[in-house]
Amino acid sequence: MEMLKRLFQKLAGTAVAISILSLGLFSSELQAQVSSGDLPSRSDIDPKYTWNLEDIYPTIQDWEKDFKWLEDNLSKYSSFEGKLGNSAQELLNCLTFDDQMGMKIGTVYLYSSLLKDLDLANAENQGYFDRIQTLASKIGAASSFIAPEILALPESKLWDFVSQEKGLQVYKHQLDNLLRTKEHTLNAEQEELLAMSAPVRQIPYNTFGVFKNAEMDFPVVKDEAGNNMTISDG
Repeated sequence: MEMLKRLFQKLAGTAVAISILSLGLFSSELQAQVSSGDLPSRSDIDPKYTWNLEDIYPTIQDWEKDFKWLEDNLSKYSSFEGKLGNSAQELLNCLTFDDQMGMKIGTVYLYSSLLKDLDLANAENQGYFDRIQTLASKIGAASSFIAPEILALPESKLWDFVSQEKGLQVYKHQLDNLLRTKEHTLNAEQEELLAMSAPVRQIPYNTFGVFKNAEMDFPVVKDEAGNNMTISDG
């Protein structure tokens, strides 16, 4: 998710600059605004040239439904804790559930991240993003036992599980990668603490993003014809 977040923040920072270079896409009113040296606001750009978040969720109410689903299912992680070594089926059930949570939060996170980046000065949209960051931290903490618990199993037992349960075959590469990180994986308590600290660790990055993209006034420069042009980040 971290990689996605950085990508979308970068895209948000360059979106206006890219639009300015594509003068042919603008209405005559917007072309006049650009010609005057002012940066266009998103509301001035034809919607067909902007992100359509309805492709992800038609309404914010639909986003809220999936957000609530994540909240309601968060507690199910505890039903797997301490049991991954009991059977191949128990391990498969846990990994399958973790996948379901991961896919759902990926969509919920993507929408709120893009919604926030539409206007970093919009406090309501920022609130949606803050909520999913907090929930993602809780999910990370609730699922933090999975890696340490799998790594605590004898490797022979783990691969026996994979051989016994066909459904685990799809996780073979994932489990192999996990084993390679064994020396760098903390115990369950430490992994939980690290996951819970994620929102705090994101504060400097998020604060800088809002300041750079919403609060900072960029300088005015002269173009090749001597006209004043307001530059943008990116």
